[in-house]
Amino acid sequence: MTRLLLLAVLGATLLACSTDVREGGDPSPDETSAEVVDVGRDVLPALSSALGVPAPDVPMRFTERSGFGLYDYRGTGRFTGVAGKPGQIRATLEQAVEDAGLTLGEATDLEDVRATRGNVMVRLTVRDGAAGGATGGAAEVELSIGSIQPISADEDEVDAGPSSLTELIGQ
Repeated sequence: MTRLLLLAVLGATLLACSTDVREGGDPSPDETSAEVVDVGRDVLPALSSALGVPAPDVPMRFTERSGFGLYDYRGTGRFTGVAGKPGQIRATLEQAVEDAGLTLGEATDLEDVRATRGNVMVRLTVRDGAAGGATGGAAEVELSIGSIQPISADEDEVDAGPSSLTELIGQ
């Protein structure tokens, strides 16, 4: 009798572990990438216009988060040749992301502006170009955009190759 009960519990546990986790309402890879692209469609042109420079190419990809089938959808790009002092640029960035419908959050020491909308986070970091170098004295703004919550997926469900956010939004 004990063996039957143990087998029943083991069978129920295996069945629960093999059930699709998205049944509880978690987003699929397609839904996650669509949400990030939707935010990118609003924020990339707003930032480009506010900074007065072309939008950068932003390669996007699903990356696995320390195994276990958890993936993030992220991309980064750089706005180059940005005129102004870091404090002025930061104020411009904050206004641009708010105008694009994002909510400003608390920035960390590693970033200047953090904003969110839904399951998407945008982080912006100003790199002062005063020292010259490759930027010729102009500042750069590093953009990072991606999903906040990881998605649970099989490897064959996520697109392993990068795609360009700039192309996806038609820029």
